[in-house]
Amino acid sequence: MIVSSAIFSGDKAFAIKLESDLNQRDLRPWRDEGEIEVGDSISDKLELALKDSYSFVIILSKEALQRPWVREELRAAFSLRVEEQLKILPVLYKDCEMPVILMDYKHADFREGKNYAEQLEFLARSIQNAVERARRKK
Repeated sequence: MIVSSAIFSGDKAFAIKLESDLNQRDLRPWRDEGEIEVGDSISDKLELALKDSYSFVIILSKEALQRPWVREELRAAFSLRVEEQLKILPVLYKDCEMPVILMDYKHADFREGKNYAEQLEFLARSIQNAVERARRKK
């Protein structure tokens, strides 16, 4: 796995498009909907996905940041980031207040009126660079 992502179901259409576009670039996003089956422990699956990933894409919107699961995933990702095991890649999808722990992070800006293709390339390059750095460490 290369990428884990935190999404709110209200941002699902954007997340699916982004996932598809990243897949076309041979990046393999992990999204809970396709990976967690009936009877699976959600927290166990998320933990495993984060540990198996090189980067963590968090799709930011006001609604997403109000969801406990999204906040929990961000906290878990941040603890792995502190251990230098994961790179956090914020994706600003809708206007929102940036979480304090992400305020100094450069983000991809996919808000309305922004150039989707340009931001997608910026994000894909960041993911690829995170993968290359992680593989060199091993």
